[in-house]
Amino acid sequence: MAAAKGNRYAAKPNRMWSEMLHRKFIQDPDKLSRIADKLIAQAEEGDISAVREIADRLDGKAVQQVLMDATIENRTVREYTDHELTALLAQKAAERPEQRKH
Repeated sequence: MAAAKGNRYAAKPNRMWSEMLHRKFIQDPDKLSRIADKLIAQAEEGDISAVREIADRLDGKAVQQVLMDATIENRTVREYTDHELTALLAQKAAERPEQRKH
């Protein structure tokens, strides 16, 4: 989830939590290794949140797929040819009042 617009704490220079962790890991590089070992041990014991965290870090978070279909005049968009869709879009654009660019 992205930070709210105007959230000055979301900018990289203002990420205090991240900065603190970086400093701690630089002071004691083995600390991160110990944390990783604990996470792996939790995953091996069946902790699903640990398994999910490892998978997200290795493979990236799964993308949620959204399937949509539109119906125009009792036909799905897939039933129209490219030419018909282009004509429909042009017609709809011509029906809209002119929008000024600011």
